[in-house]
Amino acid sequence: MCVISGADKLVVACMQLIADLIKQFEQNSGKIWLCPVCAKVKGIVTVTLIAGVGLAGAPKATVFLARGAKVLA
Repeated sequence: MCVISGADKLVVACMQLIADLIKQFEQNSGKIWLCPVCAKVKGIVTVTLIAGVGLAGAPKATVFLARGAKVLA
């Protein structure tokens, strides 16, 4: 599982796979949002996102945090 196609191939010697870390994060009720402006600049389109990943800008993130959520950036 990965945020965009190809992230599952990211490997760093002696480190856990990014795809495994994302999976653990999601299994612990983590939400993965991508900044819409950043996605546009990088040419990332929603069809390349995995199920459950969404676009969310500052307004949505602010409401989420105001309700007591924590952020991992």
